[in-house]
Amino acid sequence: MVKLNCDLGEGLDALDAQVMPFLQMANIACGAHAGDPQRLKKSLELAKAHAVTCGAHPGYPDRDTMGRRSLALSESALTDTLLSQLTLFQNLCHETATTMAYIKPHGALYNDMMCDLHLFARVMNILASHCPGIPVLIQAMPSNQEHLHIAAQLGQTLWFEGFADRAYSPSGRLEARSKPGAVHTDIGIIVKQARELTENGRVRATNGNWLQIEVDTLCVHSDTQNALTAVKQLHHYLDTHSEGPRV
Repeated sequence: MVKLNCDLGEGLDALDAQVMPFLQMANIACGAHAGDPQRLKKSLELAKAHAVTCGAHPGYPDRDTMGRRSLALSESALTDTLLSQLTLFQNLCHETATTMAYIKPHGALYNDMMCDLHLFARVMNILASHCPGIPVLIQAMPSNQEHLHIAAQLGQTLWFEGFADRAYSPSGRLEARSKPGAVHTDIGIIVKQARELTENGRVRATNGNWLQIEVDTLCVHSDTQNALTAVKQLHHYLDTHSEGPRV
């Protein structure tokens, strides 16, 4: 089945506890854009209690905007921050007897990687050197051939996600959060977009055109308005309509 993933460990502790039972994958902040070692450890323990797969969610070291501002980091600065975050995550996985099953970059780092193949290659090189064989979760686009080519050269696996709660631009990228209508809060729209993504492999862009994309997993953001209701409804929908393993 298509699995449901959510970004957690970012400070919404009470909501995280409510959302976790309805997920299959938890993308947990590693302390740079949000969270801290204590919160990360609690998130890992919470995921373990609900048999949810744990993924590291590293981002730019920018707590002021929660990692949503692009940073032009040097090669060494980018390497240092990613390795620091992943090492913390792995150490706490060891303490909690959990496993880092995948890595999903966060926020502006995630979006920058999807727009800039040079940055994508830099990040993939860092991840391949420190976490060889650990799948990396990125955005499903109308074409991911160049991303797949770079990952294959490094021996890395990519998983692809679609977004039930975000508007897509005609290029297939996510509309900026600052743009009106970029974040869906209407439960009907969220479920309808999830159905199109999982049943028909497509999503309608803001210009009205359909984009063909294939997803392994769906993301809902925990800080989206009505997130808990959306997660519950998507969990029910995927549990009853989606068949077969995806990731």
